[in-house]
Amino acid sequence: MSAVTFRTATINVKSNPEMRQRSVVHDVRKASHQASVIGWQEIEPERYRQAIRDLPANWSHFMPKGSANPISWRNDLWKKTGGDSITTHKGLAGVTPHRNITWVKLKHRETGKELVRINTHLISGAWSEHKPTTEWRRKRWNEHMSQLNDLVRHFEKQGAEVVIGGDFNRDSFKVLGDRVRYDNKLNVGTHGHSTLDYLMHTRGPELVNLGARVQGGYATDHDAVVGRYRLR
Repeated sequence: MSAVTFRTATINVKSNPEMRQRSVVHDVRKASHQASVIGWQEIEPERYRQAIRDLPANWSHFMPKGSANPISWRNDLWKKTGGDSITTHKGLAGVTPHRNITWVKLKHRETGKELVRINTHLISGAWSEHKPTTEWRRKRWNEHMSQLNDLVRHFEKQGAEVVIGGDFNRDSFKVLGDRVRYDNKLNVGTHGHSTLDYLMHTRGPELVNLGARVQGGYATDHDAVVGRYRLR
């Protein structure tokens, strides 16, 4: 089978506080022109979810109830063959909502190549200025990362090629150690001067990163990260 080249993106569409709907629609539509697979974060309000559903009919979405991290893909290019959402820890009123890891397994329609795309958003404030809830946040952050690491290992054992992306709420840090290759530069900010949003991929021989860039011009307070890959 021949190789396939594709782009995937990760973008946090700010909902705390919520943006005007025209700003949400702007960001969703802009992201949809950048890649054929997109991981979204903070998609909790129903009107945010509707903005994604309102994309053209050649887009499909995995949008589990209770997860603010849906994944979208071009259904004329990819077919979903599996997917799930894992709750990594419960929320705490006034501190954080429930946190999740969402994943889909996609099969490229033309070549038959398969890809696992993982999307997540970790608790904020665990690694910033110390506050009364800091230690609790750090425990939840580490619990979340432990479950993400286990999930990546699970797919690696299956021989799957995996792209992981999301808002990790830890600045310029190798969140999965040396298990993965980091595709955007850790010293190029995605949230002001802080690098919180990452794309990374597992080290299998069949998936190659061809470059990743941080893309501004969104209404949200995060930039998107867009990566280009070859699946051999």
